Amino acid sequence: MPAPLLEVLNLSLTGTKVQDISFTLSRGEGLVLWGPNGSGKSTLLKTILGLLPPSSGRVMVWGQDPYRNPWVRHKISMAFQERILDPNLRIETALLRHARLIGAPKERFQAILVRLKLPLGKRLFELSGGEHRKTEVAKAFLHEAALYLLDEPTAELDEEGRSQVKELLGEALAAGSSLIVATHDPDIAALLSKRVDLGMAAPKFYRGRVWVEKWPHGLLGELAQLPIRFTPHPSPETLSRLGLPALPVRQMIFYQGSLSEQPGLPNAALPE
Repeated sequence: MPAPLLEVLNLSLTGTKVQDISFTLSRGEGLVLWGPNGSGKSTLLKTILGLLPPSSGRVMVWGQDPYRNPWVRHKISMAFQERILDPNLRIETALLRHARLIGAPKERFQAILVRLKLPLGKRLFELSGGEHRKTEVAKAFLHEAALYLLDEPTAELDEEGRSQVKELLGEALAAGSSLIVATHDPDIAALLSKRVDLGMAAPKFYRGRVWVEKWPHGLLGELAQLPIRFTPHPSPETLSRLGLPALPVRQMIFYQGSLSEQPGLPNAALPE
C-alpha cells in the first residue's frame, strides 16, 4: 500500500480548536475542514503549507516537514482568504506574473481565465469579495499541484461562480490531485470523502459570556444539569445561537452526564 501524500499526527495549534488531531490524505482524495469562524481552519491550512510551525505534533508531506523543507511547498498550491497579490495590478497582469513565476503553461493560464470569467481589466483593489475569491482560486489552479489547499473558495460567490469552482475541484480530484478545503458550502463538502470537524469541542465559558461553537451530538439529550448565571444578561444574539427565546434571563441550564448519576448542582456565578 503506497504511503499517504499527507500525514497530520497529533497536531495542536495554539489559540485554535486544532488540538491533538490526526489524519492522512492519499493521492486523489479530498478532505473538508468544517467548523465555525475562528476555529483554526485557516491556521491549519497555512501549517500544512509550511508557512507556520506546529505548536506540537507534526505535518508530513511525502515524508517531509514542509516548514523545514521549502521544496515540498512547490508541490502544494493554496487559495488564501487574504488579499496577497499586489492591489495596484490588474487581474490579468497579477496572474500572468504568478504564472511565469511558477512556470505555468500559457494554455493553462488562458484556460483558467476563460473558465472563471474574471474581469481582467480591473485592478485588485477594485475587486468585490467574490471577485477576489475567484482570483485566488485562479492563482491556485495555475499550478498543476499534487495538493491544493483552499480557504473558503466559494464564499461571496453567486451560483455561477460556485458552479465554476466546484467543477475545477471535481476535475482536480479526477486528475489525481488531493484537496483540502475549508468551507461552509455543503455542495463543495459533498465532493470530498473525508472530513475534519473543528467545531466539536465542548462549550467554553469566559467571565459571564458563553461561547458555543457547536453542540456535540446528543449533548442536549443528556440530563445532569449545571446552572450557569450570566453576568450580565445574555444578549439576544447569544440566546438565538443557543436556540432559546430572546427573553431577559439570569441563568441557563447546560447538560452533561446523567441526572440519575448526579443530582443538580447549585447555582454557580461566573467570576467577575
